[in-house]
Amino acid sequence: MDAAYLAGDGPATFDALAGAYLLAASEIARLDPEIDAEPGTFVTPAP
Repeated sequence: MDAAYLAGDGPATFDALAGAYLLAASEIARLDPEIDAEPGTFVTPAP
């Protein structure tokens, strides 16, 4: 886990978390091809 938030850089920590999630989700999907694909993003839609 990235600790940049401790220095006030929350977005860097969030980007690191999103990258880690994408790596884990991709590996799970590779190991179990029957799993439903989920988007590897935390982007919130614009209003």
